[in-house]
This record gives sequence, structure tokens and C-alpha cells, in this order.
Amino acid sequence: MMDREETGRVTTGDDWLWLGESTAVALESRHASAVIDALSRGLALHQQQQARHAEDRKAAVAEALKNERRHLAAELHDTLAQELSYLQMQSARLSRAARHASQEVQALAEDVYTQARRALRQTRELINGAHATWGDAPLARVLDDLIEEFETHSGMVFELDKRIQSLHLPDAQALQVMFIVREAMTNSVRHARATHLRLQLLYQSSGPHQSSGPQPAERVLLTIEDNGCGFDLADIPPAHLGLGIMQDGARQLGADFAITQPRQGGTRVILSWERHDT
Repeated sequence: MMDREETGRVTTGDDWLWLGESTAVALESRHASAVIDALSRGLALHQQQQARHAEDRKAAVAEALKNERRHLAAELHDTLAQELSYLQMQSARLSRAARHASQEVQALAEDVYTQARRALRQTRELINGAHATWGDAPLARVLDDLIEEFETHSGMVFELDKRIQSLHLPDAQALQVMFIVREAMTNSVRHARATHLRLQLLYQSSGPHQSSGPQPAERVLLTIEDNGCGFDLADIPPAHLGLGIMQDGARQLGADFAITQPRQGGTRVILSWERHDT
């Protein structure tokens, strides 16, 4: 059977067959597009859920580590800190009692007292550090607080050149930075006979700038430099406690660590690690 259109063309059965096939293809195409859209939405939702689960696991691990640090801090306070406090008190009595003894005995008694006092101070710092949380405070604020603490106990002049204002670190990393900086500053105050200490915090490119392609990653550079008497690096024993604290902290931070002697004198501690925005 044939139909005559207004144009005068005769519509045949083949035309109707072609139209039906075209309609089916169009419907199948729309169905496929809908399936693809649904799969894309499902994949995006799955990725979002996986990201949330990863963040939840990360937060759970961080909370577990924080709780473990607090538990260890409580153990330190209840055992080692109490014993060291008693040892400091007794060594102080020994030092006073040795005033009329020989110079050698006096020196030994004073050394025992000094070491006991230092051990107690470091233990208390570990306890306080285990409880420390900085929340949203940037690293520059953490360094400011540390400088303020040292300024109240020494006559040195401290300077912080903080060209990075908004760098945030997780508590565990900020704690390692604090240990390293605290140890370097303590050495300057106690042993270097320094009058000025400068901290500098800035970003540093890890390589030359490229005209095209991926650019070199930025690194965080933290330097601590004093104007003290300096020292001979060869004279530092590998098992030196303060050096070990800084090296171990740098390893846990994933940072490069170095101690150098500037040409003008003094000591410079250099710490650098790859920038990871948080």
C-alpha cells in the first residue's frame, strides 16, 4: 500500500520500515546515553564515598596515635618523671653536701645535679609535647609560641622571618618540627654563647623553572642560625643525644637535615621537606 504525501511523493512500505528502525536506534541511543550517565554518577558517588572513607580512616589513625601519645605521656609522668624529680632533689642535696669536699668531688656532684635537672626538663618537654595540639594554627604561629617561650628564659634576641604565613601541618609533623627547633635553640642558648638567633621559614623551588611541562615541586625551607662560637662538626660524636633527636625528627618528617657553619661564624641548622598543602 502506498500513501501520497502533500509533496506528491509516494510513501512506500520501505519508508515506514526505515522510519521504525531509525526510531528504535534513537531510542536505543537515548537509553545508552542514560545508562552512561547513570554509570558516571554512580562512579562519582563511589569515588566520593571512597574519599570520605579514606579521610575517616586517616582521622581514626591520627586519633589513635594521639591517644597513644597521651597514654605514653601519662606513663612517663607517673614513672620516669617522678623518679627523675626525686633524683634531682637528692643530687641537689649531694651537691650542697660536697661543698667542703675536694674540687673533684664537688665537680662530680655538680655534674650529677646538672644532668638530673636536664633529664627531668627533657622528660617534661616530651610529656608536654605529647599533649600538644595546634588545631588550625599555622606553622609560623607554632614557631612564634616557641620563640616566646625561649625569650622568657634567656637574654638572647630571637627573630622570625616568616615568609610563609599559612602553612599548616598535621599535629604529628608539627611536633617533630617543634622538637628539632627546640633542640637547636636550646643548644644555642646553653652552649654557643650566642646573643642572637634567627629563624627563617620560606618556600624554595626544588629545581629550575621549566618553560613547559610540569614545574618542580616547592619545598619548605626552615633555617635556624645563631651568632655563637660555633663548633667543629668532626668533634660531634655520632651518638650525640641532641643531634640524634634532630636527625630522628627529620626522618619522621621526611625532611632533609644538615648542620653547617656560616662563613661569618655561628651555627646554621637547615631543615627542608616537600610541600604538601593541607
